[in-house]
Amino acid sequence: FAASIIASTADAQSNAEITKKYPPERFLVRSGLGETPENAAEAARLEIAKYFESRISGESIIKEWAMSKTEEGKTTQKHMTELSNTIKISSDRDIPGIEITGSGKDDKTGAYEAWAVLEKSAYATLLTERITTLDSEIDRSLSRAGSDDLTRLRDLNRALHALVDREQDRRDLALLNPQNAPPSRNDDLWD
Repeated sequence: FAASIIASTADAQSNAEITKKYPPERFLVRSGLGETPENAAEAARLEIAKYFESRISGESIIKEWAMSKTEEGKTTQKHMTELSNTIKISSDRDIPGIEITGSGKDDKTGAYEAWAVLEKSAYATLLTERITTLDSEIDRSLSRAGSDDLTRLRDLNRALHALVDREQDRRDLALLNPQNAPPSRNDDLWD
C-alpha cells in the first residue's frame, strides 16, 4: 500500500512538473505507455493525434465509356461519365511539431511512460498556412472551365479532395483557437 502511495505521489509530482513547464493554455501534453521507450513515445504521439479526432480522406474513381450504334443509316452515340467517391476515416495522423519531452520506466510494472508535447500556437500557424494554400487550390480548381466533361470532373475531384483536407485542418484549428478558425466551406463541398 505504501509503495502505491509513493508511486502515486511520484506520478503527481511528475505531472505537476510537466504542467508547470508546459502550461495547458500554450501546450497540448499527453502521455503514453509502452514496453519500450519507443513504444511509449509512439503511444504518446497517438494520444495527441486522438485529440484531433480521426483523419478524413477521400478516394474518387472516374469511369467513362462511349458507345456508337448505327441503325437504318442513323448513327447514335451514347457517352457516359461516372464519378464515385468514397470517404475513409482513420486515426493515422502526421502532426508536425510533436516533441517527446522525456520518458521513464516504472520499476514495479516494467512499463515505460513518455510525454508528448505540441505547442498550440506553432501548430495553429501551420494550419492557417495550409488552409490559405488549400483555399487557393480550391478556388483555382472550381474556376476552371474544362474543355470537356472529363477535364471538368478531374478539376472538381481536385477541389473535393482539397475541401476535405481544408475542413479537417479547419476543425483542428477550431480545437486550438476557436476565435481564429476560418468559416467552413461545406457549401462548396456539397455543391
